[in-house]
This record gives sequence, C-alpha cells and structure tokens, in this order.
Amino acid sequence: MMKGDPKILTKKERDCLLAIYRDLESSGLPPRLTDVARAMGVRPPTALELIRRLMERGVVERRRGLIALSESGRREALNILAVHRALEVFFVGCGMSADEACSLAGQIDYIVESRLPPGNLLEALGNPTQCPHGYPIPGGSARG
Repeated sequence: MMKGDPKILTKKERDCLLAIYRDLESSGLPPRLTDVARAMGVRPPTALELIRRLMERGVVERRRGLIALSESGRREALNILAVHRALEVFFVGCGMSADEACSLAGQIDYIVESRLPPGNLLEALGNPTQCPHGYPIPGGSARG
C-alpha cells in the first residue's frame, strides 16, 4: 500500500467505513460513536480518530452526534463490498472454503478496490451476483 495516498484507505479505515455502512443498513439510522466502536471492537477514542480521518477524506460526516456516510463514502463502501465478495468467489473457485475465502478477502479487499475497478473484477469472474455465503454482490451483473 502506498502510504499517504489520499485515495487508499488503511485496513482500519476500511473496517470503520464498513462498520458505519453495516450499522446504517441494518438499523436504517446513522450510528453513534459508541455503536461504531462496539462494532469494531475498539474503544471510542480509537473509533473517533478513525472517523476523523474518514471525515478528512470526505467519506464520512457527523450530524448531531451521529455518523453518516457521504455519497462518496457510500460508493466506497459498496465498492469494497463488491470487491470483497468477488474475491470470495475467486478464492472459493480456487478450492478454499467460503470462510477461508472471506478471511483472506478481508485482508486485501481494500487494497484491490483502490487499484482495480470492481466492474473489471466482476466481469473477469463472469459477473457473479452472490458471494459464496449467499450475500448479493453490489452492482452484480450491472457493472461493466
């Protein structure tokens, strides 16, 4: 990973972004700082520092004590999920179990996403629409 590249999230930033996205998707409401910290398994000051970094990158906004994704943050989260789930498809096709594939994809998805458009990866894999766990791949066959 290139340090200092404003387009590339660190793994912790990626985890924070996805924690915000998942909380928002599951509850329908923007999470609070404590919700994000709990989802990440970190203390609130650590989560706050990550949120501040994401705010500087323009992918997260704070509104009345709640944490929301900007439009670019939502796109980033969906792209990371698309790449993560596409990598799971690839790794399972190479003989890994779905859980092993998920674990490995989680270690590299944020790096791959910053260098390879999700649509290209999905197209190379035959435009899968679900990961091996049955979750939909954002964009699925609609990307290109």
